[in-house]
Amino acid sequence: MYKIILHLGLPKTATTSLQVNLLMKAHQKDKINFLGRHKSSIYSDYYNPFGNIISMLYDDYQYFYNFEFIESSFRLLLKKDLINVISEESLLLSHENKHLILIPRVSKLLNQYNCEVLISLREPMDFLFSYYVELYKWSFFNIEMNNTFQKFVNNLLKNSSNSEYDILFYDRILELVSKNFKTIKILLYEDLKISPECYIRNISDVFSLEYDWTKKLFFIEEQNKKNFNEKGRYSEEITLNQKLNSLVKFLISSRFGYIFKKLKFLKSYYFILLKVLSKIKIMKAKYHPALKIEDYNQVKVLLSKNNSFLTKKYGIQYEKFNSYGYVLNDKKVES
Repeated sequence: MYKIILHLGLPKTATTSLQVNLLMKAHQKDKINFLGRHKSSIYSDYYNPFGNIISMLYDDYQYFYNFEFIESSFRLLLKKDLINVISEESLLLSHENKHLILIPRVSKLLNQYNCEVLISLREPMDFLFSYYVELYKWSFFNIEMNNTFQKFVNNLLKNSSNSEYDILFYDRILELVSKNFKTIKILLYEDLKISPECYIRNISDVFSLEYDWTKKLFFIEEQNKKNFNEKGRYSEEITLNQKLNSLVKFLISSRFGYIFKKLKFLKSYYFILLKVLSKIKIMKAKYHPALKIEDYNQVKVLLSKNNSFLTKKYGIQYEKFNSYGYVLNDKKVES
């Protein structure tokens, strides 16, 4: 039976390093069957076979009336003699509520096989800031109510139950995944610096790769590194490609988008256009100051108050979870 490992990120938990440094190279050495993603579409070596499957699953017409075609298209990507690895952190992005549609649909497709899910977590407040800065260039800069970190946090505090914030609440996002998949393994991002041997052992075991080979490849080069300090962080420069991103996503996710992706000659021109637009800078890198202490403490309580219940359910060591700052207690609140 085919074995599938679905890596869902989270984003900003060394996902790009895992994809670029390890998984793609393991695929090239025939150690695994990697189905993406590797880099973004503006790069000449962009690779994401599962991306087209996601587009079809998100398309209501394809999902409800042509699911057998999606199944057969996906089956052609699989190999019986290797572990099939899908790595796609965008499936859990909740700012547009696509996760509520995609996770159940992806599970319907993958649960026909022996499927395990891998999720990496990061200390909630650190993740919140990194998540905002990363999505700023693709979404938040273009939305008046969220175009500063302070505005985003204010809206989070006012509307915390809104599903667009699900990814920030680990109890909610893990509940969604556990309702749709039976086997879930959790990695902690902090292990990379505090206990790297443990982190490498975990991922080498999950993907059935040699420990020494995994360690050598994973640490070759840090990917997607951002400029930050304790007082704040910089997001990247905004390009014309990102400015037009909303329009492009609308077209590509529509029926037109599905037809467009089938026409390979148009698709090649599209990627050329993306590369050109991505080189046109329209906004300088923006500095995002860290939260004031009172706001930090309020958000810390909000995001961490239910995390202690996750340790038993998902087999996470409580002592480690606590020491890394995931669990709410008096020592973890700033003064």
